[in-house]
Amino acid sequence: MNFNKSFKLSSLALATSLAFGGAALSTSANAEVGYNATVSSMYLWRGLDVSDGPTISGGVDYSHETGFYASAWASSGLNGSTTDALGAEAYDGYELDLWVGFAGSIGDFGYDISYWDIDYPQFKDGESGNETALGLSYTSALPLLMH
Repeated sequence: MNFNKSFKLSSLALATSLAFGGAALSTSANAEVGYNATVSSMYLWRGLDVSDGPTISGGVDYSHETGFYASAWASSGLNGSTTDALGAEAYDGYELDLWVGFAGSIGDFGYDISYWDIDYPQFKDGESGNETALGLSYTSALPLLMH
């Protein structure tokens, strides 16, 4: 099993256990589990409507006081109405996004590093996109002076 497939399975197992095991979390741990669901008239992606009607999406988010977080999100209603750079239908069916990350701060400097796995499981080749993101921030104690 290659790394990409094993990560997907591990992420899916983590997301599933978070979704159905949220109530089993210890009450002494400073962690949160949140859920979300949306019904919308279209799936708008970068200004393009990639659906022919209503879509349903939902997700589960886990965050721990240490800075670790993990999430899973899925959406239905993608119709294949757009094409990729090679002219193939870019979307058809549903999307499944999984991500994990760690965020925190050191003094006035903040950081957030995450790994994202974006899948379209109905594709014959198991089309997916992966990305690693790094966010940095700085909070100054000095007031912003404007003239």
